[in-house]
Amino acid sequence: MKHIVVITMISIVATIANLSHLQSEILLRICNVNKIGNELIIEYKTINKGSSAIWMCQILSVRSSLECEIEVDGKDKFVKIRRAGFRVPKGVDLDQPIVGKYVKIGKGETYHSRLRLDLPLKEINPFYPYGRFADHTKTCMADRLIFEVGIIREELKGNIYKDSSGNSFALVNCTRIEKHPELIISETIKNVRLPCLKLKTENRETILKELLMDRKHRRH
Repeated sequence: MKHIVVITMISIVATIANLSHLQSEILLRICNVNKIGNELIIEYKTINKGSSAIWMCQILSVRSSLECEIEVDGKDKFVKIRRAGFRVPKGVDLDQPIVGKYVKIGKGETYHSRLRLDLPLKEINPFYPYGRFADHTKTCMADRLIFEVGIIREELKGNIYKDSSGNSFALVNCTRIEKHPELIISETIKNVRLPCLKLKTENRETILKELLMDRKHRRH
């Protein structure tokens, strides 16, 4: 039993070291966070220092044109913006898979991106269509911005296209993300003071159950 524990600990240390190495090869840098009127503009760049091409999430759901997930934590006063493949909640069967768009970044290349969001920021993902629950929110101010981006390091095959500028992009099914998790790179910006609308805690469970029931009815 002692040998098993030692081997397990070595495996954990090796995994952490490998993850740290991957994160040093692929860097996320937020260049600007600007509030202009009722709009938040985030400009950032992704740097690929690795030896092979990578794929970066640009749109979470191409069908709904949803670019990111937004999570607001009123207690700890942060907002998390996640531009990565959608994680389907356990026990949920989708009537249609959620398909994301990923852009290709070659080895040694830097990709510049921009994300525009309306202020105040609203909690949203494919399971929280904000407009329907506008009456169940409360206002808060976020002091920290946590920005996350999903990266696929493996070579993708099939569903590869080129945009009008000749850049390659791929359409990736959320079931692939579930089987082969992305590398998530992130950066935190402090003292941002961003106005947010958060779903009230007492309504969250009721709203989620209602949404899941709607999906079950649509499946049948």
